[in-house]
Amino acid sequence: MPLGYREKWSFLWLGTVHANGHGMKQLRERGIYLAPNGESFVASRRRKTTADGKRILSRLGERVSCFLFKRYEWAFHGTPDYEVTKAGNLVALKQPLKFQPDQLIDTGITAGAH
Repeated sequence: MPLGYREKWSFLWLGTVHANGHGMKQLRERGIYLAPNGESFVASRRRKTTADGKRILSRLGERVSCFLFKRYEWAFHGTPDYEVTKAGNLVALKQPLKFQPDQLIDTGITAGAH
């Protein structure tokens, strides 16, 4: 059975990351990342408020490196799904952990600034 676009994309990037022997070092501001389960996320350190003006508060305080937003949440100024610590750990804000930050694949695409 032939691979679909997403499967080809995931396979190529996963192969590249693991072949180099290292994971993600630092997530790019507004970088779009693909998780092993096929979900995509936008990384941001700068987004501070939601669409209704509520402040996005970190559970980690100064230890937070960035937030990870699902693409829909990012586009409509929703709340983040995860926080990434400066040490490279992941803290789930909405759902159980399904991956680690070093498993995220940089798609090379940058989300809009809105």
